[in-house]
Amino acid sequence: MTSTEHPRPADTQDVESPLPLAPIRHARERFLAGGPLPDGIPENVVAGWRRARFFGVRRDLAAARDGAAPVSSPLLVAARPVLERLAPALDAEGCALVLADERCRVLWWRGRWSRLTLRHDLSESEVGHNSAAAALRTGRRAEAHGPEHFLDLWQEISAVSVPLRARGSRRPVGTVTVVSGLCAGCGPHPGAALAEAAAA
Repeated sequence: MTSTEHPRPADTQDVESPLPLAPIRHARERFLAGGPLPDGIPENVVAGWRRARFFGVRRDLAAARDGAAPVSSPLLVAARPVLERLAPALDAEGCALVLADERCRVLWWRGRWSRLTLRHDLSESEVGHNSAAAALRTGRRAEAHGPEHFLDLWQEISAVSVPLRARGSRRPVGTVTVVSGLCAGCGPHPGAALAEAAAA
């Protein structure tokens, strides 16, 4: 969970604007250097960094190659027609769309940011805190911005993820994520509507 996780629209709660990122960026650098953290950093952000350290995540992981074969999945078969219809708009919007399964394995991706920042396994034990892992853990829409991430690779991106549920069940079976350039401080991620629509 991060400071920028949001309930789905049906939950009727107001969405809060993300926190300013400068203090979080400063706190992340102090955390990585082993120094004491300043006051005022949300505990859920710090907890995400601590989990990454516990799992032994390396902060300097590089982007994965796009050529890796996606995992075969019934979720991908069901989602592909919708995702392919949305794909042409992604580059024009300067964003990426990513589908992951319930284990945070990436099944499908398109768009500019996927080529620059994609990792094929989004589980916290592999890459640290991210919106897809948070959405699966909480069952709600989740966002992660810049320094809220543990990885250096994701310091200049924002992402919003929406859980996908099995028909007739509340159990998350995967996530849809929209990735863009850094956009914290502007309220809900501008790709939130696209992620919600794709999930629906």
